Amino acid sequence: MKVSITELSGLTGRDRRFIRSRVAGLPSEAGPKGAILVESSQALAAIYQTDRLDPGLERARLDRARADLAELALAQKRGELLAASDVEENWTSMVLNARSKLLALPSKLAHELAGTRDPAEVASRLKTAVYQALEELASRG
Repeated sequence: MKVSITELSGLTGRDRRFIRSRVAGLPSEAGPKGAILVESSQALAAIYQTDRLDPGLERARLDRARADLAELALAQKRGELLAASDVEENWTSMVLNARSKLLALPSKLAHELAGTRDPAEVASRLKTAVYQALEELASRG
């Protein structure tokens, strides 16, 4: 017996979009007012189809997950793996240190460059100060 998606929705209590997605691959024909008609027995089988788990595939998936965990534990013991919190703490410290160095440059250089009229000399001194700050940061890393 051919039924529409609306009828299937009413019979099953499921949303029309869900029904449409489940019967998408089934043979269909056009019905009155543009309705899509499908064979009721095939449609109901598709709607109530449960995705049964394959024990073999699930066992393989579990084995892969266990192997991945063992590799991570070994990498951690070898010192090849760092805790994200340690990396974040170190990175934050480095960024804050760089920030304070760079923010100190204007007040450090203001008096030194106040009387300088040559733009090339100002640029050279600024560049030198920036490179000095970067070298200090690099030596602490």
